[in-house]
Amino acid sequence: MNPQRLDRLVVTPGDPTTELLAALLMSKLQAFLTAQGGLLSPASLEIKETPTNTVRLHGDPSLYLPLVDRPADRCWWHRADDTTRD
Repeated sequence: MNPQRLDRLVVTPGDPTTELLAALLMSKLQAFLTAQGGLLSPASLEIKETPTNTVRLHGDPSLYLPLVDRPADRCWWHRADDTTRD
């Protein structure tokens, strides 16, 4: 694999659906906002797949994330850093 492409990979804990990606990105955003004091929190996230299909996620993204067999701090979507894989 090209090492330059490695930085662009997003590893998902399950089938990489747009719905899962929305939950992962919203969780990552929440991690950044929490690390900055927690004064703000994302209410929703929207991903426009095509002109006729949009995925909208409202509320707590953890309700949509699959269970994993490691602590939350070992999951990239719960950390306030620039990683998208573990």
